Amino acid sequence: MIKSSLALLIVFFWSVFSFSQTNLFENGSLENWSGSPEKPSNWDILTAPSFSKTTDANDGGFAIKIPLTESFGPYKAILETIGTNNIELLANTTYTFSVDYKVTSTATVQGITAYILRDGGIQVKTESQNPPEDGAWHTLTFDFTTSFATEHSVDIELTANGVGAEIILDNLKLLGEATNPDREALIAIYNSTDGANWDTTWDLNDENIDNWHGVTLSSGRVLWLNLRANNLQGPIPNEIGDLTEATRITFDNNKITGNIPESSKPQ
Repeated sequence: MIKSSLALLIVFFWSVFSFSQTNLFENGSLENWSGSPEKPSNWDILTAPSFSKTTDANDGGFAIKIPLTESFGPYKAILETIGTNNIELLANTTYTFSVDYKVTSTATVQGITAYILRDGGIQVKTESQNPPEDGAWHTLTFDFTTSFATEHSVDIELTANGVGAEIILDNLKLLGEATNPDREALIAIYNSTDGANWDTTWDLNDENIDNWHGVTLSSGRVLWLNLRANNLQGPIPNEIGDLTEATRITFDNNKITGNIPESSKPQ
């Protein structure tokens, strides 16, 4: 009985851990469509003007059906991220990409290729599959590791060997950590020292903390926090100790109390 209970407990924790990651894509399930002609929000489709919304979905109520009818080299279409789906990822961090697909035609779909790109269109990772023509759902999935903390995008390229090829895509996912680990520590400093009334305050709705006054990053982590003479008023919060990569913290000429913990002082 003890062994059975222990096994059940292990399975429970494994399940929670395995499925608790957040999908960083907005509208990854392709449920939200807008515009005229209608297309999935946060996504763009290139060289496939006759794409359409379909209820033949693997996750939720809708998916996108893409006929490969336009001649662009080989018959090709590209689904790409736009807007908020171009995501600022952390440096030296592993992420998982996946997309579900199904071939619904007798014409051969030669390949489905996913490109992970960073600023400037530089390729970070490329993975391809030859889609089976069995009318069943399949998944292209892979891990990739970033080198830089910068904006990343995704292109999904579909190719065929002639007119009549058609494929459905659904359930696009990018799993991993997007929030900078230093962000919460900075917010704690802001809240504890009356950040709303600083001389130069922060826009906490801006996910890119590199845009925040006085914050200098290196490989996505806070290297220098310079809030000198910025009307900070209040105690230094304990969370400042979470800025483990900071080599310089400047708070002079403010009305603050307390001390920077010894463990947090630049070495």
